Order: sequence, then C-alpha cells, then structure tokens
Amino acid sequence: MHSQFLDLAYYRNYCQRIFSPDIPPPDTAKSNAYYGGLEMTGSNIYFTTAIEDPWQFLDMRYIHNPVTQSGFKTYYINCPDCGHCKDLHTPSDSDPESVKLARADIYKTIPEWLGITM
Repeated sequence: MHSQFLDLAYYRNYCQRIFSPDIPPPDTAKSNAYYGGLEMTGSNIYFTTAIEDPWQFLDMRYIHNPVTQSGFKTYYINCPDCGHCKDLHTPSDSDPESVKLARADIYKTIPEWLGITM
C-alpha cells in the first residue's frame, strides 16, 4: 500500500531537505532522453524485480520492445516479503521458490551470454 501523498514533489522536497536545498532535483526527462527510458537498447542486460520492491515501477519489469531489446532479460520475483535485491542475498535452502527460480535463470543466462560452458 502506498500513500497518494508520496508523489514526485514529496520526494524532491525530501531529497533537498536531506542533501541541500541548493542541489537541483534530478532531470528525469534528460536522463530518460540520454539512456532511452523504457525504450533503452543494449545487450546482455538482466533485470530482476521483486513484487514488494519499492523501485519496481522504475525498473524494467518486462521487455517493452522485443526487437530493440532482444539482448535483455527480465524476471519478476513474486513471493511474500520479497523486496529490493532479494535475489542478491546469500542463497539459503529456505529462500522462496520464486527467488530460487530467478537465481537459476540468472546462473544459466549469464554464462550463455559470456560463451562459457558450465
């Protein structure tokens, strides 16, 4: 659940209070123009996002253009209490199945991209 009051203006004000009112807010339009936003291109880029990750809406949760993003892979981790960087924690037998499956796909995909046989 997210409050409707936690909008872009709230976070810009929050950053200025924490860091400095002299620091201008990030220019997201400029960043998106430079990096391509959700239409970015590249190769061998793997995005994982968890269901309770507060950053998930700023992440590549799915491939937006299969032609220009054919070198991308995404995995959506869907399990209770799975938040930011859950897949990067030290593996444990008690990890949720969705995390185990994400890691298995990462472990399979990256060597393929690098041309390494495991």
